[in-house]
Amino acid sequence: MNDYYFAGVVRPAVSGSDLRLRNDWSLARGQVVEVRHDNIPTRTGMVEDVTADGYILWLAADGPATRTMVDRSEGYEIWGD
Repeated sequence: MNDYYFAGVVRPAVSGSDLRLRNDWSLARGQVVEVRHDNIPTRTGMVEDVTADGYILWLAADGPATRTMVDRSEGYEIWGD
């Protein structure tokens, strides 16, 4: 994967072999994560915000990708360092 750019900062992209399933989404704010559904990666991005209960998060807009809401109850998982 290429480096990840956010707010003018170069961040290393998440790497498939280094990723771990993140069960507690409430701790993901500010992290770069890979979102998966049925174990298929759907998007990589910076977690901009998370609900207090940790069931919904928003990935920040990045280039052509708009701000995206991810709802855990729809079967999504997040993976990160």
